[in-house]
Amino acid sequence: MPLYELFCLARPALPRAALAEVIEAAGRAVFAKGGVVTDIKSYGDRKLAYEIRKPGAKYEQAAMWQLSFMAHPGTLSDVEHNLKVEGTARR
Repeated sequence: MPLYELFCLARPALPRAALAEVIEAAGRAVFAKGGVVTDIKSYGDRKLAYEIRKPGAKYEQAAMWQLSFMAHPGTLSDVEHNLKVEGTARR
């Protein structure tokens, strides 16, 4: 199984409990497909190099976190899909 590093940007000033739920959901998606989470890093709220525009909003800051995991190749697309559907992740 290859090692993946998923780096995500979430809404700025997201409550810690909500961010923990997002990270936990991503980890559960990895476990559900038979993968193993090897590391989780939170970088906190950071100013972005350029602003991200989404319909009805623009972001100059984001909560940044990284999830490292070993899984089968199809798992990455499932995890990314779950993050997009949930709506918390910006990129």
